[in-house]
Amino acid sequence: MEIKKLNNNSDDNEIWDNFLLKSKTPNIFSHSLYDKKNDDYETKKYLIIKGTEIVASFKLYSKDKNIFNGNSLYCPINYRKISDQNKSSLHHEKNKVLKVLINELILSFKKGTFCLDYKTTDLREFEFYNFDNKKKIFLIDTVSYTTILDTSHFDKDYKNLNNSFFFLNCAETTRQQIRYSQNKNYTFCEDEDIKDLRDIFINTFNRNKLEINFDIDENINFLMNLQKKNLLKIYKTYQNHKLKALAIFGVIGDNAIYLHGGRISDEKDDLSLLFCLVNSFYELKKISVKTIDLEGVNSPKRGYFKTSFGGDIYPYYKINFNNDSN
Repeated sequence: MEIKKLNNNSDDNEIWDNFLLKSKTPNIFSHSLYDKKNDDYETKKYLIIKGTEIVASFKLYSKDKNIFNGNSLYCPINYRKISDQNKSSLHHEKNKVLKVLINELILSFKKGTFCLDYKTTDLREFEFYNFDNKKKIFLIDTVSYTTILDTSHFDKDYKNLNNSFFFLNCAETTRQQIRYSQNKNYTFCEDEDIKDLRDIFINTFNRNKLEINFDIDENINFLMNLQKKNLLKIYKTYQNHKLKALAIFGVIGDNAIYLHGGRISDEKDDLSLLFCLVNSFYELKKISVKTIDLEGVNSPKRGYFKTSFGGDIYPYYKINFNNDSN
């Protein structure tokens, strides 16, 4: 396998994004739109090539030979899709890809941290490298978790929700709340207007007595850019013609990730966000989404809410890297 570094221009970004869309593991955080110009770091994108075929891609954010995650939750490795690839050859190819990544880190960078997504969990190649060099160059810093919904567990029609495998696999409290939400006179729709997110952000942070530590307008403008590329879905819940909740998903290939969501009301019996999310899952299935990443279950409150939908739980790893020789 060989490595090819891409430039941050429109032609190379097109090559990058085209492979990402066709890959086995598409992830919205890998899209070139997340490579926005930033004075604090440089985005470096790589293709791993075998013969004439792209096998995988990955990106790193760096400054002064130090690496970190940039403004992304993590830096996924995107693997090619092969329909007849068995598990043994899949694991073998992933290990070869990790070897190429490790080699690039050793040759080009000094130190830092990077976080892989839940599709790369076999980290033995890092341990093998440590063993061969008799020092701990790579160390796992933290282990985080996310929960993934398989849309094959949803019936085609929302009307059959209460008999679906998804519903029966939810926590008992969540099943009860879903039933209650169906009698709340809520209405659900897809909507292209993202500006309501501002009120949701402000209300959610105020309700939790938290300070907003990011630029809301910049965040909304970025999401609008995703929307222009048809990489965003916005769903809303209304009650008596008034907005109650919204949920925003990044969608790429057959994978969706829950990016933002919230409700207007502070009332404890408000179930509008739950209603919005469950309906969203069905709408995403309709557009051929196969997996829905609920993006993190790493705090007790958020963790219980998201895992109560009965999805599978996967780890993802932040790795420390310290290469004294560079």
